[in-house]
Formats: sequence, C-alpha cells, structure tokens
Amino acid sequence: LETCVTISTSFAEAMTKKLPMLILNPIPGQEQNNTNFLLHQNIAFKADTVDDAIKKIEVILTDKHRLNSLREKMAQVSKPFSSIKIAELALSLC
Repeated sequence: LETCVTISTSFAEAMTKKLPMLILNPIPGQEQNNTNFLLHQNIAFKADTVDDAIKKIEVILTDKHRLNSLREKMAQVSKPFSSIKIAELALSLC
C-alpha cells in the first residue's frame, strides 16, 4: 500500500510497483485532479478521515481478490517507459 504526501511522484512509483494507493486529503488543484483521475480509473482509494483510512486499509489488505483486481487495472492504465519515450521524441525533434 502506497501512502504519500505528494501524489504525482508517488503515483508513478505505486503504478510501477502495482501498489494500491490510499489518498488522504489531497491538496486542491493538481493533487485533487490526480486523485480524481485515480479514483475514476478505480486504482486508488480516497479517505476523508484517519478512521476512514484505517477501514479502507483493512479492506485492501484482507481482500486478496480486490487487491489483484486493482493490480490488473493498474497494469492496464500504466505507461511503462513513458519518460524515456518522451525524451526520445524530444531528441528526435532537434
């Protein structure tokens, strides 16, 4: 389970490792937008309180079917090596 303060960097790390993400109180703006994307893709959980976070963590850790489903969805959404592909594209334009 990935817990983080900054979503964008940890998002990429969690996607690579296929770890479910629990987001607690995202900062309005880009972090909220990232959270909305993750929730829409069903590859993250959002908690509004610490108690809610604890309950959701317990569900994630005890429901292996749900955990495997999350990992499958993350594999579908992830874009491996995307930063390398972007750099190669940028270099090809020079």
